[in-house]
Amino acid sequence: MAATASNVVAMSGSCDLLRRRAVARAVKAQEKKGFRIDYIDGSLQGEMRKALAADSLFFAAQVLVVVQNPDKADLSLIEAHHKKGEQAIILLLHLEEDPDKRTKFGKFVEGLGRAT
Repeated sequence: MAATASNVVAMSGSCDLLRRRAVARAVKAQEKKGFRIDYIDGSLQGEMRKALAADSLFFAAQVLVVVQNPDKADLSLIEAHHKKGEQAIILLLHLEEDPDKRTKFGKFVEGLGRAT
């Protein structure tokens, strides 16, 4: 995750155990760096907007937002955050399987590239 220096990272895969383990490692690594960890459900309306607003003056800490069901979240908010390039808030999109590359969301995730 550190090698990509991206503010939006997607983790997906069909093997539940390996995917959850990778997410847990990423969370632990960011906690060690002093990040606050937030978990949100992308299918709940308004959750993404609230998570991305956490960089206000009241919350000076860096935040890792683990997003469950990111394919149901507002893609325009995720894209805008990614284009902004701000590192104070990192979105970790936790996908239960690889997204359909024919959809707008799937194309976006594919454009993020793979972490090495």
